[in-house]
Amino acid sequence: MAQVIGAVRAKSFKAALYQPTPDKLKEAETYFIRIEQKTLQQDWKRAYRRLGPRIDSEGIIVVGERMSQWLKENWNQDSFILMPSKSQIVKLYIQHLHGTDHGEVECTLAKLQSKFWVPGARRLIKAVKSQCVICKRLEAVTVGQSMGQISSERLNPAPPFHHTSLDLFGPHAIKDTVKRRTVGKAYGIIFTCLVTCAVYLFLADSYNTQSFLTAFK
Repeated sequence: MAQVIGAVRAKSFKAALYQPTPDKLKEAETYFIRIEQKTLQQDWKRAYRRLGPRIDSEGIIVVGERMSQWLKENWNQDSFILMPSKSQIVKLYIQHLHGTDHGEVECTLAKLQSKFWVPGARRLIKAVKSQCVICKRLEAVTVGQSMGQISSERLNPAPPFHHTSLDLFGPHAIKDTVKRRTVGKAYGIIFTCLVTCAVYLFLADSYNTQSFLTAFK
């Protein structure tokens, strides 16, 4: 639009090929804002009276007159440009802001409100975020591991150690029973009752099958 304005001012199509200046870009932005603000309610002064609406020197409807001093001290500006929520330009601008970092709703809202005031902005930002493919990938919930069924041995009543689980742990350094200066390895065997959760510990002098069977007997 800035290039079109330049071509109209110069009365030549060649001017449309020139790089637009910041002033032309600002003028094009003001033109689009005026067009979009025409879709606001006719009685916008009454509809947005709580926001302190007024028309600035450029003919744009702005809000924030009641707190202009606070805006000047905290936002380095004295007003916000009022834009309709159904504006296509607002939607494109929100998509641009969201696409820079794919942040949360409040983050995009803070960027939007640095210049524009859009009624129902959170709803628009949520709609844009819900349609964002990158956000869907980043916030996808992975399938978690589910616990299996509890075996019947743990649920049905039974005498202690009728159903038993066992495991070996170690090794632990121990002194030889004959040669006290010799240090060997021993492994602990833990027997757990599946019903009562009672625990029985035993010590095996080796990790082989024979040592385990001896301890088991």
